[in-house]
Amino acid sequence: MLDNENKVLKYTTNCLRDCPFVFLARPSDPGNGNIRVVMVEITEEQERQLDSGKSLLLQRGGLSFNIEPDFCLGYGELDLSPNSNDCIKIDKGDWDKRLYIRHFMPSEYDYPTHSVTSDIKGGKWYDTSRALTYLPYLYACMNKPKRVCIFREYIDIIAMNRAKQKAAKQREWTRNNKEYLAKKHQKRTAAKRNAKLSLLTFNIKK
Repeated sequence: MLDNENKVLKYTTNCLRDCPFVFLARPSDPGNGNIRVVMVEITEEQERQLDSGKSLLLQRGGLSFNIEPDFCLGYGELDLSPNSNDCIKIDKGDWDKRLYIRHFMPSEYDYPTHSVTSDIKGGKWYDTSRALTYLPYLYACMNKPKRVCIFREYIDIIAMNRAKQKAAKQREWTRNNKEYLAKKHQKRTAAKRNAKLSLLTFNIKK
């Protein structure tokens, strides 16, 4: 059994900082093929460009990134602090289902100071694939910028064009089936409500 109460935390280590970008998913990892998911800092003007449906071509840390609005997971003044609503939404999304994601995190990490205080030099580390866990750390590695963009990018131009066509078809289908989707949402909500009601137990005293 570990004696955590008597453990002397005498080593404080600052974590990695000043990153111009971070990878959420790397194309070099097994199974990711030519897809990478990246987080970069953007300006207010670049946020407006994305709002208007225009793509961005950015240079960060010696790499070029082509950001298509259709492939953005989120952008703007996101709150990526631990357990924030934005982190929870990204964590619950299905954007990473077919991607291999693995990040190494310090066990005794402190988000406000972006440092580790441990009983050993450098602290202890573990690996995780949960966005709710690694997003705040990666965000802090970029010095917690005011505005960021998290996006999927296809390195292969053919794969990118296919993905753009698929996204355009999905938008058109959604636009043409609003009434169907609304009814489907109502049925789903009603089913959830009935399921919850069926679990209730009423104790009636005579």
